[in-house]
Amino acid sequence: MNKNIIDILKSLSDNTRFSIFLLLSHKSYCVKSLAKKLKISEAAVSQHLNVLKNVNLIDFESVGKWRHYSSNNNIFNSFIEDITDIQKKPLIFLSNIIEKEEEKNMCKCKNEELNKNPKECDEAQIKECHGDSENHECDCNGECDCKDDECCKDEKKDESDHKCCCHE
Repeated sequence: MNKNIIDILKSLSDNTRFSIFLLLSHKSYCVKSLAKKLKISEAAVSQHLNVLKNVNLIDFESVGKWRHYSSNNNIFNSFIEDITDIQKKPLIFLSNIIEKEEEKNMCKCKNEELNKNPKECDEAQIKECHGDSENHECDCNGECDCKDDECCKDEKKDESDHKCCCHE
């Protein structure tokens, strides 16, 4: 739900896309009609329609070789309800966003005890979870944060000697 709300808000944040959506919420249009009405190219209209389609704000119906676009009122009404809920309980929405961001930084381990920040994993936990520390999916991926001047930042050093970040 939260990601969808943010995606819809992003899609409607462009003035042209918002104008297209408003037009489509009252009447069906083909690309050519929208381009003429908004005084922009058909290609530009198509690009904007794709963004709106990706968040399911619009539908289309094929009529011969033409596509007639209209707003998806069910999705939009659901979006309005979600926005109203957010307005009533903003802290719940905010905490969900923060939790999602924290989840991105967490290890995707199947073992609940190991499912934490990868920098907190010790070598034994990494081996238990991933078998071998070199296969630990949360490793530094070459983004070394070592303080050692002799570290792998030196291009001449062999990457296999890399033992920084969560593999210290």
